[in-house]
Amino acid sequence: MLTQGQYPFDLAFHTNVERALDGSGEIGLEFGPVLQTEVGRTQLNLNLFLERDYRVEVSEPIQFKYQWQVKYRWVEKLQFGVQGFGEVGEWNSWLPRAQQSHRAGPALFGSWDLGGGREWKYEAACLIGKNSARKAKSFAMRIQYAD
Repeated sequence: MLTQGQYPFDLAFHTNVERALDGSGEIGLEFGPVLQTEVGRTQLNLNLFLERDYRVEVSEPIQFKYQWQVKYRWVEKLQFGVQGFGEVGEWNSWLPRAQQSHRAGPALFGSWDLGGGREWKYEAACLIGKNSARKAKSFAMRIQYAD
């Protein structure tokens, strides 16, 4: 976190480094700003990431992708909203719109406090759009137990 409450939005810097376990030595790097603000009970997020793989046979340019979310915090156990994800191609030379990937759809979120610092969290979304220029429909769900 670079800011936390002192401005109308919060700003963080996301970094993700992945290394292939197959012995190839390939490394994936993803980084970029994470922005979040709140309007009443509504939370707005926008993440802008650059991504590149290193130590690969064929080097590719840095790719640009984004994530966004609007979430209404109704009650702790049931929050609803919409999410969107996309990949547009090289960071400085986007693909034609027909070849870009954009997916969006409704999402549900929530958590159950079990006491003692323990809780269950869930997130589910149905996304519709295009992935690599092909029509795409997907359902994603994540359940987490935190202790």
